Amino acid sequence: MKINIGYRKIFSVLFIIWVILWVNFTIRDLTKKKYLKEYAVLLSRDTTGKASYTYGDNLFEFLRFCKASLPEGSSYDTVGITDLDFRRAVYYLYPHVRVDGAAYLLIFDKPVFTRPGYALFKELDQSRFIMKRG
Repeated sequence: MKINIGYRKIFSVLFIIWVILWVNFTIRDLTKKKYLKEYAVLLSRDTTGKASYTYGDNLFEFLRFCKASLPEGSSYDTVGITDLDFRRAVYYLYPHVRVDGAAYLLIFDKPVFTRPGYALFKELDQSRFIMKRG
């Protein structure tokens, strides 16, 4: 007895099983890990709102302030921005270049901060401001 099942039928069945499994895994992760609410928030926002949500409102507001305030082509260094937020800041502030001993210091969440040779350039609030060398 010879079974003659076409390759199309086999492929169709395997594809349907694969889709069902991936839909199951996706829905399970979204509901079990509470990602559904986060995705709903991200889908409802524009590009700026998505960046604000992922960067954090305080950091994003500060980075927008810095990008608008820094002169074109200037270098900067950061104080108070660490780890993943540091990488986000460097990415967001491009084409400004981050270097040690830069002309501008971007101070984030450090209300009482001074560094010899630098003076206040612009201030967003008491703990987020820009200092300029000179």
